[in-house]
Amino acid sequence: MYTGGKKMARARKLPKGVRIRKNTKSESLQIAFTYLGIECRESLQMPPTSGNLRYAERLRHEIQAEIERGTFDYSEKFPGSKRAAKFGFNTKIPFLKDQLDRALEIKRLQLKPSSYKAYENAVKFRLKPDLGHLRVDHITPKIIRNWFIESGLSAKTLRNYRVILNFTLDMAVQDRVLDSNPTDTLKLEHILPKKKQSTEYVPDPFTKDEIGKLIKAADDWYRPMIIVWIFTGLRPGELIALTWEDIHFEDRTINVNKSHVLGNEQTLKTETSTRLVDMLPTVYDALKAQKKLTFLLGGKKGYVFRYKKSLKPFKDHRNLTRYVWKPTITKAKIRYRNQYQCRHSYASQMLTEGNDPWWLASQLGHKGIDMINRVYGQWIQDNNETRYEPKGDWSDLV
Repeated sequence: MYTGGKKMARARKLPKGVRIRKNTKSESLQIAFTYLGIECRESLQMPPTSGNLRYAERLRHEIQAEIERGTFDYSEKFPGSKRAAKFGFNTKIPFLKDQLDRALEIKRLQLKPSSYKAYENAVKFRLKPDLGHLRVDHITPKIIRNWFIESGLSAKTLRNYRVILNFTLDMAVQDRVLDSNPTDTLKLEHILPKKKQSTEYVPDPFTKDEIGKLIKAADDWYRPMIIVWIFTGLRPGELIALTWEDIHFEDRTINVNKSHVLGNEQTLKTETSTRLVDMLPTVYDALKAQKKLTFLLGGKKGYVFRYKKSLKPFKDHRNLTRYVWKPTITKAKIRYRNQYQCRHSYASQMLTEGNDPWWLASQLGHKGIDMINRVYGQWIQDNNETRYEPKGDWSDLV
C-alpha cells in the first residue's frame, strides 16, 4: 500500500532528528529529541511516506518549541510511551486502533454475526491501517474529510465504515477523552463528487430464454430449488433457511422469517423483510415435488432444501454457489451472473408481465415502491420490447 511512498521517502534527505526504523516486515518513522538532558527516541507508528516525513518534521519542531517554553507534555504527544511514564506523565489517551478494538468488543455483543463481520473487516483492512496510528485527540475533521476523499471507496461503503468510526469516537466523548466527535459536522454529500455518491451497480437479470435453460440444466434434486429461487425473489440466505412449517400449501404462501448467513441462522433485519410470499403455480408444483424429497427427513421443522449427497441443510450462500449455482449455470451454457440475479430476474419478469409494483414490493420485502421504480423501472416493457399502448379512449370528448 505504501510502496510508492517509501520510494519517495528514501529519495529525499531525511529531516534532522527523523529516521526510518526497519522492522522484520515493515518500516516506520522515529523521531529523536532531548528532554531534561535525556535523549529520547519515539516511534510514530506510521510508514515512511513523504507526507508522513513532513508530519514527523513538524512534530519534532513543535516538541522542541514546547520544551523550550516549558509546556511540553510527554503523555499528550506519546500516551503509549514507557518513557513518558518514567518522566512522571500520566498516559491515558488511547490511539484510535485501541479505541476501535474496544468498539468492536461492544458491537460483537450487539450485532448479528454477518453485520459484525462487516465492521470487523472495515476496522482490520482500512480504518486501522489508514488511521489507527493516530491518537484519538489528534483526529480532526480535516483528517477524516481527507480520508473520505482519498480512500477510493464508494459512498455506500464509506457510510458503512462511518457507522463504526462514529461509534468509536462517540465512546471517546462519553469517556471524556474528547470534547466532541470530529465526524459530527461532516456530510458525505458535501464532500464526495456527485458521481461518487451514486451507485454504479446495475441489475443483470436472466431473460425468459435463459431462465428456461437454467431450469432444464438443473440437477433433478436441485431443480425444484432453482424454480422456487427464480420465481419468489427470495435472497439466497432466506431460501436455504426455509423449513416446511414456513410452507403453506392451503393458502399458497411462503412465510419468509429467517436467513442463514455465514453459517448462522438469524432473524431478518427489518419488519418488511419478514413477509408472506405468494406461490406462483410453478412454485406450488415445485414445492410439492420437493416435499417428496425432503419432508420425511425432518418433518414440519425440517429444512426444505438440502445437499444431494449428505442430505444436510445448507449453511450459507457460499456452499450454495459451489454445489448448486455454478454447476447449473455451467451446464446451461449461459453467461455467468451471481446468485442475486435470481431476485432481479423475478422482479424484472413480474414487472414485464404487468404486475402491480406495490404487490411486487411486498413480495420482495420492500417498504414501498421507490426502490422498485429506481432499480427495475426499465423492465416495465414486455420481453419483445413492443411499444406501450396507453389505455382509454377519449375521442368522444373531442
